[in-house]
Amino acid sequence: PSGSEANTAKLIAAQACGDATERAMQVMGGMGYSKEFHVERLWRDCRLFRFAPVSEEMLLNFIAQYELGMPRSY
Repeated sequence: PSGSEANTAKLIAAQACGDATERAMQVMGGMGYSKEFHVERLWRDCRLFRFAPVSEEMLLNFIAQYELGMPRSY
């Protein structure tokens, strides 16, 4: 019953996580890739949230079909 809300929350959280780690990498420059500051680990983990267990495209398809009433596109 709350699939759309859960999918929307996962999509927004994954995008926010990605934006935050991208900014951290940008601020730290080359040291963002260094293992001693752990930003590279967070960046890898955030990339995982964007496609596992369900990709962003599948989330958008679900939202479009069930919330917006668009035809199934996959």
